[in-house]
Amino acid sequence: MVRLFCFWYRGKLGFVEQLCLTSMVRSGHPVDLFTYDSDLPVPAGVNLKDAGTIVPESKVIRHQKTGSLALFSDIFRYEGLRQNAGIWLDLDILVLRDLDGMGRYVFGWESETIINGAVLHLPADSACLRNIVSLYTASTVVAPFWNAPRKVYQITRSLVGKQLPLQQLGWGIIGPRAITHYVKSEGLVSRAQPVDVFYPIHHSEVELLLKPDVRVEDRLTSSTRAVHLWKSTLQPLLQQPLHKASFLGRMCEHFDVEPTATRGAVAVAAT
Repeated sequence: MVRLFCFWYRGKLGFVEQLCLTSMVRSGHPVDLFTYDSDLPVPAGVNLKDAGTIVPESKVIRHQKTGSLALFSDIFRYEGLRQNAGIWLDLDILVLRDLDGMGRYVFGWESETIINGAVLHLPADSACLRNIVSLYTASTVVAPFWNAPRKVYQITRSLVGKQLPLQQLGWGIIGPRAITHYVKSEGLVSRAQPVDVFYPIHHSEVELLLKPDVRVEDRLTSSTRAVHLWKSTLQPLLQQPLHKASFLGRMCEHFDVEPTATRGAVAVAAT
């Protein structure tokens, strides 16, 4: 079965990350978790890998306004794909079925307009991946989906060496917006999986995962392979004990993961 790979930056894994990693292992895939912490405790069956073999820790960057590592997580997944590490999964992807047989291009719609990269595979030699890498490695980052005034502003600043660096640009500039743009420009839209395959619950509906009187299973279909748990959005709602009858509570019981109220780490691999 194809390898799955993920990334975690320092700190202990929360129960959501443990749950999702366990679900990946149970699906039958070999699972590699890349981290700079060689002593990180991980669920049984997860292979701990040195993230420095993909990107040196000295290259870690954060979004300047928020301090978020989501920007670096985007870079890490693309660099991993360039090295044929497998199918990328964010650490808040709960796998319900294996991801084999999905083809060389693996990504899905999160809505009618956006293709997400929480589950992602692009061939190392693909123009789509090459274009995304060229975007974030350019000396002057100019996103093709920006409007004309914004492009002119960035280019004009670059003429005097004051172009805005990646860390100061808009949230998700090399995330879903870039993926969506290049998938369309390369004629790959037909390869995008429908919403129900990876994103049956939208990020605006995360509270459904915690309600004991809601059957999230009714939102799943025969095509559903995974459920994005949207950890960064879910995090503020995890301050209280998890209800055992909720979807998330039942998944923890199913995968033998002990849920705990958390005030700490957010899955940095979430976009």
